[in-house]
Amino acid sequence: MRAGAATALGGRGEAVVTLPRGRVAVRAVARIGAQDVAGPARTLVVAPAGARRATRPADDGRYATRVRGATVRLRVTGAGRWVRDVRAFVPMLCPGVTAGTFTTQIGTLRIARARIAPDGRFVQASVAGGDTAQRVRGRLSAGRVTGRVELSLGPCAGNASYAVGRTGP
Repeated sequence: MRAGAATALGGRGEAVVTLPRGRVAVRAVARIGAQDVAGPARTLVVAPAGARRATRPADDGRYATRVRGATVRLRVTGAGRWVRDVRAFVPMLCPGVTAGTFTTQIGTLRIARARIAPDGRFVQASVAGGDTAQRVRGRLSAGRVTGRVELSLGPCAGNASYAVGRTGP
């Protein structure tokens, strides 16, 4: 069963996968050209969430950076179980028309929703149109959400860390 895929750049890559409960064997497979290189299988035990959650209904509400022209905005809903309507402006570096030159652009990341794990962490990635990839990850703790947003749009790519506080219901 194939659970997910990711692209490695500069020797690093990260795949986001959802696994079923129970004992699951996972293995990393890297494709280099036409050759597949597989690592050893590792068995993971995927357990259901415990009774105690790090998030609670009081965490629900709007969150944003506390500067004018907010760069990251989101909502927490469902008694601290969902992050919704993530919007972020991400600075990106783009290759210029002349060799060896670069320009900067600001791209807009939009993620509709991400499920919050019992420990308060979340991650969501999406690909649109074959040339746009975006990912948001973070952690909700003590009324603040911290994390990183990543955006790739055609030849342009960028990422930024963020910290947002509660701004309203």
